[in-house]
Amino acid sequence: MQRLFITTVLLLFVAQICKGQHTDSLYKLLSRTQSDSAKARILGDLAYLISSNNPDSALKLGWQGMALAKKARSKPAEANCLQSIGWTYFRSGKNDSAILFLTEATGIFHGLKRAWDEGRCLKNMGSVYSSTRDYTKAFACLIPAKKLFEDLHDERYAAYIDKEIGGIYRQKGMLNLARQYLSAAIETFESLHDNAYLADAFSAYGSVFWAMKEYDSALLYYRKEYKLCLTTGATANEAYAAENMANAFEAKCGEKNISPWADSALFYITN
Repeated sequence: MQRLFITTVLLLFVAQICKGQHTDSLYKLLSRTQSDSAKARILGDLAYLISSNNPDSALKLGWQGMALAKKARSKPAEANCLQSIGWTYFRSGKNDSAILFLTEATGIFHGLKRAWDEGRCLKNMGSVYSSTRDYTKAFACLIPAKKLFEDLHDERYAAYIDKEIGGIYRQKGMLNLARQYLSAAIETFESLHDNAYLADAFSAYGSVFWAMKEYDSALLYYRKEYKLCLTTGATANEAYAAENMANAFEAKCGEKNISPWADSALFYITN
């Protein structure tokens, strides 16, 4: 089994079951809403939520929201739909289009002085650039995003940025910096009891030890990740976590495939 470094942004934003519940509530809210601007905002939120699983429908919702936002002359709703359309393009592998729409959304939110929304757009652009290994541009988005979230005292999103930056340093081979940012993110997520992001941070932190060939330490954090994923109901994340465990056990085997590590590797890859 070849070690796979899973980009953290490809892990689910929230547990799938919670996402489904949120989506259902938004559809119900949409059916009761009369205002075009409010409908546009809801459509943008819906598009964002379903962008991973159903990008075609997400784009339709995003453009429907855009039409209503322009009709209502609501710049906040328009920017929200632009961001959702951009994020959906990213999830569809169309990174140039993603940056185009996210950049436009960021500019509108900046002009409206909506710092949290601007920070989220910058965070998302950082994810796009990180996925293409354009780390200079990723940092140019993530660092100001973190400053915005810190000024707003949003610990959760500031820690998310730490996690993203730590992941970039890991991919660049700057492992001491990676550990610094990822450990800070883990500490915050633990204090907030944010298990979805915490599992992701454990995965990235384990990968730092993997790169250092410290497989026992990698297993420690992969096991923490795996246990959390078992509680969220997000089977895709559980599969990634099981694969991490399998790869770490296989690495401990070396070329000799010594039991019981080989048996453990087979157990987790089967899962």
